[in-house]
Formats: sequence, C-alpha cells, structure tokens
Amino acid sequence: MVFTGTSGIASNTKYSDESDSRNSVMFVTGQPGVKKWLLDMFTDENLPLHNDFVVIPDAVTRERAVEYAREKRPKLVLFFETTVGTLSLSETLYEIRLSGARVIYISTQRTMGDLVLEALVGYGIYDLILDESVTIQTMMDYIYNPRKFEDAAGFARKVIVPDSGFGVKNFEIPNLADIRRFSKHFEDDYLVDPAARAVQGLGNRVMDDTAHQSVGQRIFTPGQQTEQPQARQPQQVQNPNYVKPKFGFIPQAPIESGQLQPGQFGYGDIPENI
Repeated sequence: MVFTGTSGIASNTKYSDESDSRNSVMFVTGQPGVKKWLLDMFTDENLPLHNDFVVIPDAVTRERAVEYAREKRPKLVLFFETTVGTLSLSETLYEIRLSGARVIYISTQRTMGDLVLEALVGYGIYDLILDESVTIQTMMDYIYNPRKFEDAAGFARKVIVPDSGFGVKNFEIPNLADIRRFSKHFEDDYLVDPAARAVQGLGNRVMDDTAHQSVGQRIFTPGQQTEQPQARQPQQVQNPNYVKPKFGFIPQAPIESGQLQPGQFGYGDIPENI
C-alpha cells in the first residue's frame, strides 16, 4: 500500500483535550509511519480536517482499539487491517461498532466474496478502502462522503429467510448490475484498476462457505455469477511481490518522499512489543 500526501506538512504530536467540541477520530495501527502520515493530514492547516476533527490517542493493537472505543467513544475510527491482536477482525470491528463509532476500514488483502468483508457490511461498515495506493484526496473523500449500503452491497450476499423467522437461511450472490445502477461510488471505488482486484474471483471465494452448500442452485454454484456489462469489466491485477502475511512480526515499510512503500509482506504493522 502506498500513502501519498502533500509535501511540507508539519507533524503535530499534541492531542487536543477531551473538552474539544470537534468530532473525535482514532487511528488503529501499530505502524509509526502510518500514524505520522495520518496525524500530519489531520493537523494540516491547509486542509479542513483540523477544523472538523480532534485526534485522540491511537490504538496499536486490536484489543486496545476496543478498550479505547468503549472509553473514549470516538466518532470516527480509521482501522488498518494488519493491526495485530488476539481478537479476530470480525470480533474487533463488532465491538468498535457497538460503541457507536463510524469505521473506515483499510485493507490490501480482501476481495469480493471474503467473509470478513461480508461481516463488516453486516455491522454497517460501508467505508471499505481496498487499494494499494491511498492518497490524502482518497481518505478525505471517504471521510466527507460516507459510503452507504448500496456502495458496499457487493461484498455481502442477499439473505433470504422465511417470514416466520424459522427454517433454512438462503443466500443469493450480489447482482453487480443492480449495484452499479444504484450506487454512486461502487464503480469508481472497486471496478477501476487497480482496485478492480476487489471483485476478482467472486464465485470461487464464496463457495468456500460449505455450511450452506445444501441450500440449492440459487446459491453460489459454478456458472451462476451475474454477468457484467462488457464496458467496464474488472481486470485481474497481479502483484508478483505479494507474500501472505504471517501472524506476528511484519516488517515496517520504508518511507520515501511522502510515500509508504509496501514491504515484503505488503503494508503491515509492527507489534508494540517489538
């Protein structure tokens, strides 16, 4: 993941006090470079963020993020997926959302059909940044233009249950044509390279949920993906340098000319005890 920002932004390490009337924002990342990049952005006097948000202490683990969300009750949480912790991502984000915080979720490793993304959409987390490159303009777009359900509906299956509330729970694959019809952001966010990888491999990924294979032909079986218009077909994006991260230590990416370059394991976090 590459973070691009304007040059000459001075870092401000002072947090405003809790009596500040602005909206509070919390960063969830163990990566010092990411924290500085975000802090510079939110304290830049040339950007509107410093007027609208106050930065509260950041969380460097998933468990601390849950603790701070319950204690500080931030209005906005910027959550980086590779933040370490013993809690699962789905558990962590559930607890954070339970505090009432809006969450912007940043990841380079998730695609459509991923059950983690499906869980997040179910929690009301619609701001999903799934890109190798994140600029200040992109981050501000998500902050000031919150995505809605129709913008993230492609990452969650339609659930069909009897009106009685009992019986078999059925799932249907998302209809991308309908989503593109109603969403103002889905095409630009996920169907334009390099973010097109977010919708690649849709059918194969969702079929891994073996718990619901008996539901019937209408649920994620081969050859039943919704056919997309030819004009803006998502194209697969290969990253020859990608290596699946392992639990534990992930090396910090170097910082050059205002950008954070992905390291050997992608853009990762460093546990605070390293």
